[in-house]
Amino acid sequence: MSATIFVAQTGDFVYHSLAFETYKEWIREAFEANDPVTLKVFEPVEQGFHNRLYLDELDETDYCYFWGRLLAQDRRMEQRLRENPGLEKHVAFWNEILDCLHEDDRMRIARNDYT
Repeated sequence: MSATIFVAQTGDFVYHSLAFETYKEWIREAFEANDPVTLKVFEPVEQGFHNRLYLDELDETDYCYFWGRLLAQDRRMEQRLRENPGLEKHVAFWNEILDCLHEDDRMRIARNDYT
């Protein structure tokens, strides 16, 4: 089993499609079972959403969106936050998720290491 996180990106914000508690439960269960956690980002198109990227295909900008807490001290992230204050809401959301994980889980996320 693996946890798949669906989010929809619209403009400067990334909105989560499931309740925060569901995210925490999925992520915790996946890590306890040593299963991968996959991020699927969808962007709006005229008739709904289409799959835009997967976790292993994140470019630098999307990487900063998703790993906001881990990159919070990074100068590039700080620059992005100055240029786009709307990102703060998104970073705060992921901070909450990462806060619920143990330190070793956060390090696994940072390394993209699920083994």
